[in-house]
Amino acid sequence: MITGFLESVDQFQVRGWAYEAECPDAFLNVEVFCNGRYLGTATANLYRDDLERAAIGCGNHAFIFNLEGKLAEANFAQIKTFAVAPAGQKSELPINTQPTTESQTSLPKLEFEGITCDDKKNPVFVLGAARSGTSAAAQALLGLPRFEGAEEGHTLDLLAHFAVCLDNFYNTKADELGRNTMLARVPQKYFDDAIDHMFRDLAEKYYRRAYWVEKTPNSNLVYIAPRLLKIWPKAKFVFMKRRGIENIRSRERKFPKIEFTTHCREWASAMTAWRLVGSQLRGRAIEIDQLCLVQQPRAAAVQLGRFLELDEIEIDRVSQYFSVERPQRTEMNFSSVLDPNVVDWDTTKWSTFSEICAESMRAFKYGFGSDYYDAGDSDEMVKFI
Repeated sequence: MITGFLESVDQFQVRGWAYEAECPDAFLNVEVFCNGRYLGTATANLYRDDLERAAIGCGNHAFIFNLEGKLAEANFAQIKTFAVAPAGQKSELPINTQPTTESQTSLPKLEFEGITCDDKKNPVFVLGAARSGTSAAAQALLGLPRFEGAEEGHTLDLLAHFAVCLDNFYNTKADELGRNTMLARVPQKYFDDAIDHMFRDLAEKYYRRAYWVEKTPNSNLVYIAPRLLKIWPKAKFVFMKRRGIENIRSRERKFPKIEFTTHCREWASAMTAWRLVGSQLRGRAIEIDQLCLVQQPRAAAVQLGRFLELDEIEIDRVSQYFSVERPQRTEMNFSSVLDPNVVDWDTTKWSTFSEICAESMRAFKYGFGSDYYDAGDSDEMVKFI
């Protein structure tokens, strides 16, 4: 027979314990529902000394379910939990708001009280792999009086490393969340909010104008784009893309000491990251192919200008920049489409390229032959997300 309770529901977690005396070594799964909607499953395998003192197995039958978002107080009473026995039968856990013994884990969770977003600034994040036209796009915008920023950012992508570190920290300490510890009262969201506050504060001190440009060409900044939008709700994102063949050939010329495999992985990583997060930026993002920027500079400037709500004078200036100035060229025929048959890669390099880059090439409809786009699909040159 299953025993246990749903003991606590707050904005971020559901907690309790579940135990079957006939299978004392089994850790029961606990399914969590809100208004009949399945939220997920937790395993009742966390230790609490109060459970051990109550002779509930060895005490390691508590569970904590971390909610994906902040739960409204009106929905607290709609949470239901069902323990699943090893044989498959389910039993709803009754509600007991009084924990087995008084413990710190029953106290309210701490909430960060700082400011985590800035809805007054209008940043533009220029994303993409290196050698995909990110410099041209960023510097064209920085040439306009309204924008400020550095030619290279390479700072805000630190947020991605903090996020991964914090996830790993809480995953490795999951067993401490159900005990009488400080960590039990400090949810991961507390630190997430504190990190958002820190980066918001950094940008507020560094950028004095309402409009600024951040360009860091790597996959980390792409992956955290949705979080950047959370911090700066008025942000817009310009994703610069380029076919893998031309991109990696350009990277080889610009960075000859870096291994070919690394070039392939960095291009594919940025493209994969965009495929994962782009749909979360609907209405706030645009894709521009580097080939459009150099072959159709006026068209690229007009599309970018409309997206960023630039005036006609600003659009003309961006068009001029794309047409004449074009920074960081690594080849004379900058706008050419490479014929793979004449690219000087040996069979090993082509095999590496295919293994690492083929999936992204197909996903972005790039051709593997003399056609830049598969079937010459020019509609892929500029896309509003």
